[in-house]
Amino acid sequence: GCEEYIKNKEYKKFKKILYKYQHRVYKLIWLTEGFMQCGCEYGLTNGTYMYNPVRVKSKKKSDLNNKNISFIGRICPVKRVHLLTKMFLEFSRENDDWKLLIYGSGEDKDIVMNENIHLCGSTSDVKKVLTNTDILALTSAHEGFPMVVLEAYECGVPVITFNFKVSCSEVVKNGETGFIVDMDNEEEYIEKLNMLCNDNELRKEMGKNASEYVKKFYPEVVSKRWYKLFKGEL
Repeated sequence: GCEEYIKNKEYKKFKKILYKYQHRVYKLIWLTEGFMQCGCEYGLTNGTYMYNPVRVKSKKKSDLNNKNISFIGRICPVKRVHLLTKMFLEFSRENDDWKLLIYGSGEDKDIVMNENIHLCGSTSDVKKVLTNTDILALTSAHEGFPMVVLEAYECGVPVITFNFKVSCSEVVKNGETGFIVDMDNEEEYIEKLNMLCNDNELRKEMGKNASEYVKKFYPEVVSKRWYKLFKGEL
């Protein structure tokens, strides 16, 4: 998150440059409003934010009746796929008709397996994967602005994630487009999985909300904000 980055050694190497020259540049561009506010708290006040636009558009939406939970991303320590598989094993004790599909490359040596957990490798067709998915699951220790969430929304798929702070509430509307779980609260995460998997109406309602919410990240919307910036209105 922004606060952790501002405090680390890498940032300290060039923070003096940022502070000295921030008012000589037109604007500092932050990835999210949360990052911008965090920067302001540390004296970086000459800024605004610009969301990355969603890269996928899909007329086809998931029917949310596939009984698939998907992870899409790098399989590396920060994504903590091993934690997701551990929680899925607990979840599947009472939900053995659901599958966990893991898409991505990399290595997480602590991943646990059973017959309902599938390592699917990398995919070049995210849209196809997501329209066959009911829930996108994230377990990252931290994130900046996870584009895969917006791609899931575009396909009508709700999300469950741990609270990766700063931008989390801008990407996931808790209780509306998915669930935000307190960091490392495995019991709550499994509880939300159970809730969303076993309530078809809730899943469909959240999927519909997600399809609407993602529109604020469409390229044509984001470009209007850039236009305002260039006109000096931000």
